[in-house]
Amino acid sequence: MPLDPKLQKFTTISPVIASFSFSEVTSGLGFIKYFLMQTEDSGGVDYALNEEARHSSVIQLSANGTATVTTDFFSSAFNAARTAKGTANINIGYRTDVTAGDTCAVSVQITKFDGSTTTNISSAITLTLVAVAEGVLSYEIPITETIIKIGEQLKVIVILTQAGAGHQTSIGVDPQNRDGAFIIPSSNDSITSSNINIPFLIVE
Repeated sequence: MPLDPKLQKFTTISPVIASFSFSEVTSGLGFIKYFLMQTEDSGGVDYALNEEARHSSVIQLSANGTATVTTDFFSSAFNAARTAKGTANINIGYRTDVTAGDTCAVSVQITKFDGSTTTNISSAITLTLVAVAEGVLSYEIPITETIIKIGEQLKVIVILTQAGAGHQTSIGVDPQNRDGAFIIPSSNDSITSSNINIPFLIVE
């Protein structure tokens, strides 16, 4: 007896198989890595959190003299709800030429943004530099368990503060880790590919 014609066609779709490391499976958390970068379009300059190691339109952001520079980095809007939970790991490449007696600091805070309102999902963590130095600032920032809804974005606030006339402090914002005018990874002990690793609950 012949099969029903409806049963002669392959009617199922192969499922997408996600792979996780042993530590991710045991902790129930998976990390997404975002690079800090600057983008430009006809509307002007934006600062992005991007999962791809693309070229940034600038390599570094700087504070000169006595100044405070605040930069908000946005992810793309989420197309599925995710729960952020755990401790984020952040690496900020920097270089400063401030001398003893002058100070500079880099503050990082993780928030979410719904298009009009910013909601903190972590405290602000500040690391202070007090002399000529270069390297990578490594932050561990606990995140309050938070659902990032469809259409919402992650927003990372980076505040660069410097007190030192005639001096400069810069942080890297180039996912390609290219040499900048001040931060030079090829010869300095630093990076320009600053990044943040955000933990999310694994959905089974």
